[in-house]
Amino acid sequence: MKKILLVEDDLDVQKVLSEYFLLKTPYKVYTAEDGEVALDIVKNDPPDFIILDVILPKINGLAFIRYLRKIKNAGNIPVILMSGEMVDDGIKREGLSLGVVDYLLKPMNLEDLLATVNSYLSPETQ
Repeated sequence: MKKILLVEDDLDVQKVLSEYFLLKTPYKVYTAEDGEVALDIVKNDPPDFIILDVILPKINGLAFIRYLRKIKNAGNIPVILMSGEMVDDGIKREGLSLGVVDYLLKPMNLEDLLATVNSYLSPETQ
């Protein structure tokens, strides 16, 4: 079973997204409330896809991606970066330069989010 790691410190948003994926997909969803916990999860049981908030406690989203890209067997995990507020274009550009596959502004269209995740995790893309 494919695994998604959802890294989001807003527990209401985390709940909505994780419940949506549990209802609409066959994927297993792991959650983390900060970048430090998320890195531990990645090191111990790498997910197949990561949905990542930009603004997080302990390790922010961009720093998380920099660490992620250095982890053996995890550096190529696709990441969607999301933010609840407009961030400056430099942050978006940096995320894209670090290899994120999409950048979304919350609240996002959940069907569009799911379509992006499916495009990377569906059997046809494996």
